Amino acid sequence: GLQRAVDYLEKDQDIDNQKIAVVGHSRLGKAAMLAGAFDERIALVIPLQAGCGGTSPSRGKIGESVKRINTSFPHWFCDEFKKFNDEPERLPFDQHSLMAMCAPRPILLSCATEDTWANPEGQFEMLKAADQVYRLVGAEGIGATQMPEVGKLMDSTLGYYIRPGKHSMTK
Repeated sequence: GLQRAVDYLEKDQDIDNQKIAVVGHSRLGKAAMLAGAFDERIALVIPLQAGCGGTSPSRGKIGESVKRINTSFPHWFCDEFKKFNDEPERLPFDQHSLMAMCAPRPILLSCATEDTWANPEGQFEMLKAADQVYRLVGAEGIGATQMPEVGKLMDSTLGYYIRPGKHSMTK
């Protein structure tokens, strides 16, 4: 659906189609991340609190697990993903690979301190892992080795922001 919106925006004379951004929260954050990875017309990807299957590690031990998300929302992912319910470490890739597919275009992850289900620390680790590909293609990358303080934007090509609060989309 996001790619069809981009199709329209490309044709609208009032839109600078070189500056199209996609943003989504939670399930729609997963969609924004996927659209950005597969559509180079998207100039900026902002997946907010996308969690498991989005921007946090699927192989991680913190937050929502592959089994839990496939059980709670079986219609969100293809059947192939369910084969890893009990052994996510067997996944041939993790979410940093999806982020790396956006290179050299910027990504901004936004998380919340009380949203442990979405694993804010794990999301930061995925950005750090994607950094190698960004640098390989000549982009700036993450520019930090540690998560920024709460409320402080890490302003880089692979950007990160963590705010106080829970699983919600705020200003």
